[in-house]
Amino acid sequence: MERRSFIEMFLAGATGFTSIAKPVKDTHESFSWNKIAKQYPDSRSKLLNLNTGSAGVMPKIVEEQFLNFVSALNRSAPYEKAAIWKELELRAKQELAEMVGADADELALVRNTTEGLNYILTGINIPKNVDVVASQCDYTLALDTLKKLAKEKSFNLKMIDLELPLNREEILAAYKKKITDSTELVLITAMTHREGQIMPVSEISQIAKEHGAKVLVDAAHAIGHFEHSVKNWNCDFYCASLHKWLGGPLGTGMLYVKRDRIVEVRGSYNANQNLLDKMEKFESVGTKSFALNAAVLSAVYFHQSIGTKKKHNRLMDLTDYWTTSINGFPNIKVYKPEEYGGITSFHLPGSSSDILSFFQSKNIHFKKVRAPKAKQTNYRISPNIYHRYKDLDRFIGAMQEYTFGL
Repeated sequence: MERRSFIEMFLAGATGFTSIAKPVKDTHESFSWNKIAKQYPDSRSKLLNLNTGSAGVMPKIVEEQFLNFVSALNRSAPYEKAAIWKELELRAKQELAEMVGADADELALVRNTTEGLNYILTGINIPKNVDVVASQCDYTLALDTLKKLAKEKSFNLKMIDLELPLNREEILAAYKKKITDSTELVLITAMTHREGQIMPVSEISQIAKEHGAKVLVDAAHAIGHFEHSVKNWNCDFYCASLHKWLGGPLGTGMLYVKRDRIVEVRGSYNANQNLLDKMEKFESVGTKSFALNAAVLSAVYFHQSIGTKKKHNRLMDLTDYWTTSINGFPNIKVYKPEEYGGITSFHLPGSSSDILSFFQSKNIHFKKVRAPKAKQTNYRISPNIYHRYKDLDRFIGAMQEYTFGL
């Protein structure tokens, strides 16, 4: 397939959804979430998937474009067409950079947030006896990496004990107690994966900077979910998954490194020496799926056709709807933060196996999570923008049946 026809094929697919919803210029009345819902295959399924926080769902136009790329790749010599793939990847980086307030050459496309976090944590110099600050609300795999590295490199892992949800002042007070002049690095989760707490990243980052510490942000649940900027957050490193709230293909992620920090991070061991000050050193991983990264651009365009603020407001509306509805049910405790989006959890006593089995028998799926400080099992609900109130009514009705039947 020639370069021109290949790019035209992409653009034809990429513009196919622009009539569904124009970005924020549309009035509320002219915007239809039902039209958006029709763009998702999951919306017509009997399955009620309330665990889109683990891995989001590609809109149909993105899925189709991804499959087109796979088909095109399967019918060409991939490395002979490398310039085409690189052009699509570069466009994706440019759009992503604009979304988060960065420059495109400060970004690398990786497989997920965890890979990006590991690049940073294993690739920067953390001297002996310094402090690295993290919280038990941070993602488990990030904490596992830090615990191993603390033993190998002999630094002090200082854990913040947070029982979320908390208000902004309580969170900041907890970080202030742990961050000192001995702190080398602070890990901040922009939106916690269990509770859906949006953290005051800018303020925590400011505390860290006042003590000369670097800041690493886990933005797995931030990108495509709520508006933010790496410049406003003043972070040195930022990692995100593009397959959650942005709606990209599974196995796509993004790494940002502040320009003057790029040379400080090792990158892939096999990266060419000429790449020491370039983000491409994080993409030097041998053969990879060109189609995955190329389809990221389709996901970004679809996202832009709605707008981050509109998506965030919709996700808050959905959360408000189900939390308000079940809040008075017997034995239920809802943990909705003050600053939130599409993720919130609740506690229900009893056997987690029995609870999950009951809901799965009704084809309703959500995630079991462990509240570390409370030492109890909670359940995370994370709908997406294609869910409608009538979908949540299924969940609410099943919850009413279960709780009033106890």
